[in-house]
Amino acid sequence: MELTKSQKRIARELIDIGLQRECKSFGLKIAKFTNSSDWDAKPHDIYLKLFEKVVSFDKHISRRYDFLGGSRTSIQFGNYLWMEYLKRKILLLLTTMLKIG
Repeated sequence: MELTKSQKRIARELIDIGLQRECKSFGLKIAKFTNSSDWDAKPHDIYLKLFEKVVSFDKHISRRYDFLGGSRTSIQFGNYLWMEYLKRKILLLLTTMLKIG
């Protein structure tokens, strides 16, 4: 399925919104981590943990958003929506199970 120019533009805008949300969420997690860490005790260990978090997030972002464009846009976007749908269903199922138990 090939997207029209206007559909590709909309897809790029939606992708940008998703990317901005993920970056904001990551930024808040990093801010919380850096504020809660004891920088006087072991600053190098904290730096290494922070570096690992950034590298891990970068890999996550590149897997999710690289190669979006052209003919792959609709396929990748569909995969992304499906994964978000599954996450919500799993959370709903777990919440229901916890309420029953």
